[in-house]
Amino acid sequence: MQSDIGKSTHDLPHSFATDAMVRLPPLHRHLLRRLLDAPDGLRDTILTDDERTALLWLNPFVSREADRWIIASQQVANFARATIPELSIPENAATPILLALEKGEPTVALHHLQESGGAFFMHMNGLQPALDVLDRFENNRLPDVVALDFLVAVKLGDVSRAERILATAGGAALVNLGQPLQASEKYPPQYLFARFMLATYRSEPPRQFLLDEAAQLLARTGPRQHLLLGAIYNALLEPHIRQGRLAEAEDCALRALHHYDAAEAPYLSFFVHVHRAMMGLTTGNPREATECLSAAERSLEKTAFETVQEERFLALLRAGAAYETGEPQAMVDFVETEFSQFAFGELWPSIAALALAHGADALLQLRGQKAAMQFVDRWRLQLWRSRRFQLLIEQRDVAVRQGAQRWRDARTRLEGIATRIGRLWMDTAGDNLADLQDFEDIVQALLWLRQQAFEAPRDAALPARLVALEANPRLALRQRICLQLWSVWVDRRQGRIAQARQRLARTLGVCATHQCNAPILEERSFLLPLLEDPQIMRGEMERVAIPRNLRSGAVAAFGAGPLSRQEWRALLLLVEGCSNKEIAREMVVSLPTVKFHLKNLFRKLAVSDRKSAVAAARNSSLI
Repeated sequence: MQSDIGKSTHDLPHSFATDAMVRLPPLHRHLLRRLLDAPDGLRDTILTDDERTALLWLNPFVSREADRWIIASQQVANFARATIPELSIPENAATPILLALEKGEPTVALHHLQESGGAFFMHMNGLQPALDVLDRFENNRLPDVVALDFLVAVKLGDVSRAERILATAGGAALVNLGQPLQASEKYPPQYLFARFMLATYRSEPPRQFLLDEAAQLLARTGPRQHLLLGAIYNALLEPHIRQGRLAEAEDCALRALHHYDAAEAPYLSFFVHVHRAMMGLTTGNPREATECLSAAERSLEKTAFETVQEERFLALLRAGAAYETGEPQAMVDFVETEFSQFAFGELWPSIAALALAHGADALLQLRGQKAAMQFVDRWRLQLWRSRRFQLLIEQRDVAVRQGAQRWRDARTRLEGIATRIGRLWMDTAGDNLADLQDFEDIVQALLWLRQQAFEAPRDAALPARLVALEANPRLALRQRICLQLWSVWVDRRQGRIAQARQRLARTLGVCATHQCNAPILEERSFLLPLLEDPQIMRGEMERVAIPRNLRSGAVAAFGAGPLSRQEWRALLLLVEGCSNKEIAREMVVSLPTVKFHLKNLFRKLAVSDRKSAVAAARNSSLI
């Protein structure tokens, strides 16, 4: 062997030289790579006895000068670089595992893997070392390796591949999330955890049997298996948050943090702090969310490897906290600069839903409907997203159209969404609104009530529907604020002026207390006409602070300015291209009444026809 390498490197064919390098023992190749990456050489004091012996064996290609080992000449360095780059062992947390594998010691390699995090090796050491390990463990189906492969696929945003990895290792039953797992005790804990994580990333409904399986897994996990215990509690956060069980979610978060602290896993703690921040934003507590984000940032500072996507999470949530206080600019900046990198990596459902909602609403407020709709459409490109997430996209599409005052278009889209919460269901729901559990059903009901508050504010049954949904314990604070604002609008339209005034003052007070102003900006099409109503702006409303930024942005409010509410509705329907007959049908008035409203509209806009009316309304920023 030594005679092969001893030939002049000028005389060695490249294939022969590479073959000679392949035949070097793994430790010798590894040391050559380290020397190539260390221009000043390797200090003798940091080497083991085995490494010193190997370096002596490599003489005369390697020599010792004072207390350092160096490559003997530039010629040798060039030779080594030409023949061993694909055979080198990286100098990172994967190194002892890879050395053991090259020595033919898989048991030792597995021991090193388990000591370095096992299935959570990536979360303890970084993505690249995990990829290096998986590359050499390619044909090994041990549970820790399978689970690591699964989590790396999820990290890279490839949930479909993660599902295939789990099905190949454990069978089709593991990835069938529609049925309870039979004899779950026969599966390794790593597989059961991966199954539960798959339910989270596929946005499966939080079925009770999945929660029961998670509880059984907790029971069979030893008290010192801190990484697995913390990960199970962490995974439970998503279903609890989705179903509005925030007390249970907070308990899981604290338990996960306890185990992650015991395992000295700051990177994993980061994700718990991020979930707690999202809970703060969901409940309308941006101050609390900001405190959790500071804790998340401290966790990242303690993490020894690169965390680019996680820093984007922080940027998104800080923008979200600013948005909730009524400052949408930071969210618009994030969407316009970071979205393409952010949206195609690891992205669990709750943070994707937050990015979708806040991003679309912020763009609508500052850039207008076109920019908001383009943003929503960009999410549609991610075909691997779950059916649930596709439903959230459809619902956000409706919300943007409502916010842009395209109410007829919004209703058409709303009626086309394939859910059980349709117009007929809403008309007969009664107290059932208080019992809705799924997040998507609650959002759908809110969209319908918003639509009905605009189209039929004098409907005698509408106040009862608003009250029933507000009684739902799973509603977030910001959703309750929206319901309250619609109720104020309905009260005013139905002549309950004192009640409307009291409710509005109370709602604005809650917003000020929690610094939760985003719902006010989102619902200003209802709020601004109320603030211009002399009968509303009396008594307790004279002492209420009005949030800033209320009158700025790309979206105007119907009923405000020179037009009456009916003239506004006629104008908005003109913008949507409606004929007089369609306007009459939408407004539930006669054709002569439509002509009367249009005549007044044309006079106030100083125009003589429909096309000019739309142009004049745009030029004067009415639409």
